[in-house]
This record gives sequence, C-alpha cells and structure tokens, in this order.
Amino acid sequence: PNLRDGKNDTFIIENLDLTQWVLEIFDRNGDRIYQSENYQNDWTGENQIGDVFYYFLHRKNGKYQFKGWLQVIR
Repeated sequence: PNLRDGKNDTFIIENLDLTQWVLEIFDRNGDRIYQSENYQNDWTGENQIGDVFYYFLHRKNGKYQFKGWLQVIR
C-alpha cells in the first residue's frame, strides 16, 4: 500500500489560528519527540516507528490547552 497517498499523512488540527499554538508530541516513554512554537499542520511522524503518541496543544497565552493521542501506522 502507498503510505504517502495524501490521506492522513500529516497531523492536521482544523480550525486553528496557526500562528498562536504550540504543539508538543511525546512518545510512550514521555520523551518529547517534536515541538513547534507556531504549529503549521505539518508533523508527519517522519523518523518515528508506528506507535501511539501523545500530544499537548496550547495557546501561547496559556488560555487554552488540549491533549490527546494519535496513532502512526507504518
């Protein structure tokens, strides 16, 4: 199968003002594997094995925070 078929190839969070959000992604051991100060819906999980990852998304002003998980399938 084509893993780069244009479907779900990046972690996209819809309806965000992309210049105001910080995204951090952690592996199952709690190690931060990614951080972006101005997330642009561009994390592909490149160089990561297929696994479950946890994310923490928050506004730069600290007003809103979201957390959850995502799965990368290789």
